[in-house]
Amino acid sequence: MSASEHPTTKEQYLVPIHTLIKQLEQTASTFEWEGELDKCDAVLLELQHVRHYQITTGSLWFPLF
Repeated sequence: MSASEHPTTKEQYLVPIHTLIKQLEQTASTFEWEGELDKCDAVLLELQHVRHYQITTGSLWFPLF
């Protein structure tokens, strides 16, 4: 692998927002299915935050810092 194929530090902390939303939806669904409602609620709050960020900024990326 060349140096250009490795993500930069900045790229490591930015994720595609649609991928993150889909992942959070699946995690919340799994927790709900397993009866872990407190964990499900926590994930849904995070999902709400990410969606709000997407709507207010119009960003395609979400910072993980």
